[in-house]
Amino acid sequence: MKVPFAWPYFTEKMLTKASLKALSEPVLQGKTVKEFEEKFAGRHEAKRGISLASGTDALTFSFLALGKKGDLVLCPGMSYVATSNAIISAGMVPVFVDINEKYLLDISKLPPNPQELGIKGMVCVHLYSTPCDLDKLKKYCDEHSLFLVEDCAQAHGAKIEGKSVGNMGDASIFSFYPTKNMTVCGDGGMVTTNREDIYQKILCLRHDGRLPGGNPYEHIDFGRPSRMSCFEASVGLQQLEMLDKFNERRHQISQLYLFGLSNLEYFTLPKWWGELVHGPHLFVVKVKQSSKISNTLLHQKLKDYDIGTSFHYPIPMHRQPIYQRFEWYLYDGSELFNSEITNFDEKEQKAMKNTLSLSLNCISLPIFFEMTNDQVDYVVNSIKEIMGD
Repeated sequence: MKVPFAWPYFTEKMLTKASLKALSEPVLQGKTVKEFEEKFAGRHEAKRGISLASGTDALTFSFLALGKKGDLVLCPGMSYVATSNAIISAGMVPVFVDINEKYLLDISKLPPNPQELGIKGMVCVHLYSTPCDLDKLKKYCDEHSLFLVEDCAQAHGAKIEGKSVGNMGDASIFSFYPTKNMTVCGDGGMVTTNREDIYQKILCLRHDGRLPGGNPYEHIDFGRPSRMSCFEASVGLQQLEMLDKFNERRHQISQLYLFGLSNLEYFTLPKWWGELVHGPHLFVVKVKQSSKISNTLLHQKLKDYDIGTSFHYPIPMHRQPIYQRFEWYLYDGSELFNSEITNFDEKEQKAMKNTLSLSLNCISLPIFFEMTNDQVDYVVNSIKEIMGD
C-alpha cells in the first residue's frame, strides 16, 4: 500500500469552474477575488481580508504595516522559517522565546518589561493548527503596547473555546500552500484584520506602494506586486465551502493515530488533539531519545513501506545558516543574547530546551483529506512493526 505524506484535494468540476471564472473577468483582482477575501475574513470573524501571492508576503506586509526598521519582535522558537524571515525582511529583529509542551509560544517565559528591551511587537504561531492562548497573549500585548501578529498559516478554521483564530491580532495571516487544510491550487496568502488602517496600508503595499484608486503612476511607499488571480480565488471559494469537511476528516485521522499509537513506549503524542474539535494541518510526534529507532531512521524505514513522512522542523530558525548574516536574539527569562557570547551553547540549551528537543526528535506522519482508514491502519501497524511493539 502506498501512503503519500500529503495530497491536495481538487476535482475536475472545481478546476473547470475556476477556469470559466478566469475567462470571464480580469485575471487579477476581479470580483471573485473580492468575494473570496470577504468570505474568508467572515469565516474567521474578521472585518477585512486582503489576498496576496503567498503566506510569506502576508507576514512581511503585516510587519511592514505595524512596525518600523530596528524594532524587536517576540517570536516562538519553533515555526517554519518564513515566520522569522518576514520579521527580518521588514527590517526588524526576531527575539526567539522557547515553546511549551504544546509546541506554542511559552507565555510564562515572556519578558516582564519588553519595551525596556526595545521589543515592539509579537508574532504568535498556531503551530500544526493548535491555537495559542489568544486571550492571554492579547492581554500581554495590550499591557505593554505591543502589536500582535497571528501566524495562522497552519490553522484555517481553527477555534479555541468556540472562538475563531484570525481576528485577535492587529493582523492575522494565512497560507494557501497546496498541503494546507485548504488551498487555492498554487501558492497564495491572506491577511485578516479588524483595523482599517492596516487594511489600507497592506492594499498599498501589494500594489507596488500605490494607493488604491489613486494616481496609478504615483508610489507613496515601497511595496511589490503580490496579488491573487481570479482562478486561485475561485478555487479558494470552493475549498472554503468544504473547510469544515476537510477539518472534520483530519480530526478523525488524528483520533485514529492517537488511539492506534497510544501504547507505543517511545512516542510522545500530541494528546491535546483529543480535546480539539478541528483537524490538524500536521500530525507531529516526538520519538524519545531512549528509543533504539531515531526519528530519522524511522523516516528512512517507513520509506521501505512506501509511506511518506517529513520533519517540522529539524533546524530551529535561529540555527539556519543564513541567520549568521543577520541580527537576532534569544530570550532566556532574564536577558537577550545571541551566538556572539562565549558561553552561547550552554545558554542556548537552557533558553530553548523545548524547541531544540522538538527539532531533534520530531517526525510528521501522513495526513490529508482523502486518506483512508485502511491507510491510517497501515501507517500505525508499520510503525509498530518497525519499533518492535
